[in-house]
Formats: sequence, C-alpha cells, structure tokens
Amino acid sequence: MIAPVVRWDRPKNALGAYGAMGVLQIMKNGVLKILASGLLSTGFLVAGEVNAFAPDVEVEANAEVVVEPKPIVKAFPTAEGFGATAVGGRGGVVYHVTNLNNAGPGSLRHGLDSAIGPMTVVFDVGGTIELQSPIGINKSYITLAGQTAPGEGIAVVGHSTAIGAGATDVIVRYMRFRPGDRHIADGVQDSLSIFDANRIIVDHVSTSWGLDETLSVTRSNNVTVQYSIIAEGLNPANHGYGSAVRGRVNDTYRGGYTWHHNLWINNERRSPAVGSYQEDDKRADIEIELINNVVHNWGLRAMHTVLSRDAMRINLVGNMFIAGPSARDAREVMRVEDFTRGVYVYESGNMIDDDRDASHDPRPVTRGMFHTGWFSGLRFEKSPFAFPGLIETQSAAEAYTTVLDRVGASLHRDAVDQRLVQEVMNRKGRIIDSQEEVGGYPVIATQLTGPMDTDRDGMPDAWEQRMNLDPNDIADGNMIAANGYTHLENYLNHLTGEFTP
Repeated sequence: MIAPVVRWDRPKNALGAYGAMGVLQIMKNGVLKILASGLLSTGFLVAGEVNAFAPDVEVEANAEVVVEPKPIVKAFPTAEGFGATAVGGRGGVVYHVTNLNNAGPGSLRHGLDSAIGPMTVVFDVGGTIELQSPIGINKSYITLAGQTAPGEGIAVVGHSTAIGAGATDVIVRYMRFRPGDRHIADGVQDSLSIFDANRIIVDHVSTSWGLDETLSVTRSNNVTVQYSIIAEGLNPANHGYGSAVRGRVNDTYRGGYTWHHNLWINNERRSPAVGSYQEDDKRADIEIELINNVVHNWGLRAMHTVLSRDAMRINLVGNMFIAGPSARDAREVMRVEDFTRGVYVYESGNMIDDDRDASHDPRPVTRGMFHTGWFSGLRFEKSPFAFPGLIETQSAAEAYTTVLDRVGASLHRDAVDQRLVQEVMNRKGRIIDSQEEVGGYPVIATQLTGPMDTDRDGMPDAWEQRMNLDPNDIADGNMIAANGYTHLENYLNHLTGEFTP
C-alpha cells in the first residue's frame, strides 16, 4: 500500500506533488509515477486508488501507475525510531532568527507564525528568548535548528512551546525550553508538548521547570524523543511531573512513540506516565519503545500508567533506574495503576541502583519491581513488539555512560544541565517548587552576530567555499548532495558531528 500524499502544492497535472512519504509526478505519456521512499515493490494501481491518495490529480480511468522504490532519507543521520523519517524543512525556505525578541520581524515567533511551506529556522543570535505568551509550531515541514545558534546556544523561557494542531514532519534539535514559574498566574504549562501531530523528532533538547508536565506527547503518531533531558517539573500544587505519553493507534492512525537515550530527573511522577488517549468513541492504543533511558530521583512514582481504556504495548529495554534521595519506593520500576487493564510489556536488560548510596552499583530489574493496583492487568511478553526499533540497542550500563555524556543541548551545556548530570553521578537531587530553589534561570551569554551568510541560504560563506558552492547563490542550499541530503542539511549535520566533508 502506498503511503498517503500529505501535501499538494502545485496545479493539477503539474510536476511535483510532494508528500512526506513520496513524490507524485505526471509523466509526459500520462502515466502517474510515484517515487515512494518506503520499502515498496514496483506495482500498479488503477485511477480510483490514485484518487484515494491524491484527489486533486486527474488520471484517466485504468491509467497505469508505476511505483518505484526510493531510499529512505532519515531526518538526520542519527535519527532513530518512529519519528526518524520526519522531513522537516527540507527543500524549503530558510528563516533567520536575528534577535531575541518575543515577537516581531526577525523573532522566532514571527518565523514560526509566518511559515507557508517547508522552512528551516536557523539562528544568527545566541542567548535567551523571554516569551510573553506561549509559542507554537503549528505548521508542517519545519526544522528548528538550534545547533546553528552562535556562542552558548539558545534558550526559550517564560512560557510553553507546543508542536501540534495537525502539524506533520517537524524536526527540533539542540534547543532549551524552560518556562519556570515567572508567569504562573497565566496557568499551568508544559515546557514542550506535542499534541495532534505526526512524524515528529525531538533530539538533544533540554526541558525543565514545567508547571504541568515538562515534555509530553499525546494524541500523536510516529514521534521520537531522543537524547533529551526532562527535568524538575515544578511542584507547587503537587504536580511536578515529567512526561504524559498518551497514544493514538487504531485503524485510522498508525505509528507510536520511541523514547531513547533520555534523562528523566527530579520529577515527582510520570517519568514517564503512559496510556491511551481517552476519547468517547475512538480506540486509541499506545505503542511505545522505552529504550536506553536513565531515570533518576523520582518521588512517588518512576514509570507508571494512567487510567486508560485501550491497550498498551510497551518495549522496555536497557534502561537504568536510579533511586535518589526523593524516592518513596526505591524498588518500584513501574506501576500499573488501579482499574487499568490491557498492559502488555516486553522487558529486557533493565538495571536499577536502589540502595541510595553514592556508589554506582546497579543490579538487574526483576519482575517483582513491577507493581499493580486494584483491578489492573499486566502481562509480560516473551518477545519484543515489532516496532521500528533502534539500529543498535546498548546495554543499560553502556547507555548510562552515553546519556550522561551526550544528553540535552550538549554542544554547549549550560549550568543547569551540568548540575543535573552531576546530580546523577553524585546520587543527589530533590523535587522543587520553583526554579529559584536551584539557582534560577542560567545566564546564557548573548551573541548577536553569526557567521557571514551573503545569500541567506543558511550556510555560511566559508562553508560554501569549502564545499565548492556559490556564496551568492541562494538556490544551492536545496540541491541534493551525493548522500541524499541537501547541502543545507549537510551543513546542519556537520555542526552536530554527523557529516564530514
């Protein structure tokens, strides 16, 4: 079956109906050619089936439709799991963030609000953006390239950031999101939330000080959160929570969630909490991979379920649990809450350090560390669910080292992230009510100039000269290089150590 075409931005019968999973082209002989990026075999469809995917395309009855496989190009080389094929802003325009203002021309908000097609957001400035109201990524095909920020990187503080409203194919990398309690009168907010979205990947992001949860994913499909910090949900109303993760898998919506190589730390509960998305008349299973994460210093609960009606299918592999000084039950890895049935877990290779001393001496997780409430149901599976999975899964011991070394906006680790990593190593930490208890917002040096980019294609002149491109040609950034990425993407991946000329 051919994946649906999710975007049509050209006139009927013109070349190029671009979709997240393929490209439609009307050939000169009237044959509609589908270049699919999925693992498909060559095949044929009749016009009626074409119209089901692209109703704006006019094809003669029984016209031949050729399906030709095309190699998958991941969001970036180290992208893994359900969200790995997010397209982001590939092939679109480049928006330059040129100031740290809350709004107005050159601001991050203005760029996200003004997008009308694929867009890559790059930063010509580094420092802290103080929001006066929540900000949203509500458009599809967006790349937020925090790795381009000069100096010590970029932080978004004061209010929440949300990806949703039907957005698809969004890539967010190397950002910090920390609302804090500065605007608590405006209501509780997540640091970063993903809701009603599809094909999203969040990578090397630092989130903390949410007033509801800190980083949550609900009612979405095909989402990856990797190498990110979910820390210190603020607890003034006994709600210092990490992540609410509710699924939406049914006959209409396919694809679950991958969370790997993340650090949950100093959260009262929900590290994470998993469940189905509650709707009156729709099935909404959850399919989730929790692989190679570190969970440190929970309060009442570490991982647990939330009240759900529909099935939960969970792969729990190679995670490290560390009971810190705040943990009320040091030996509870996961709890199935009261009245929650249909919880199916494949568990393998997880470790726990539950003695609460300063030494790192974990032992294997046992089935007795999975607790069940009243009228709940938990079944352990003998083999993992056939989710997309990771290219290579580490042992819990290896993942512990990798996470501490690489997690968060680690190109320029700020004082908050340095402290959090040190607390894991020293077995310290606590549940807090305000960021002021741990030093408040860190100072991130403001830098108002980035490298020279004459043609404004997102690539500095020096890089273009190095790559034999033209610093005066805005079009060469979207040209496809030999490795399948655009030249702009290769530059972005070079900044993160994933591309070497």
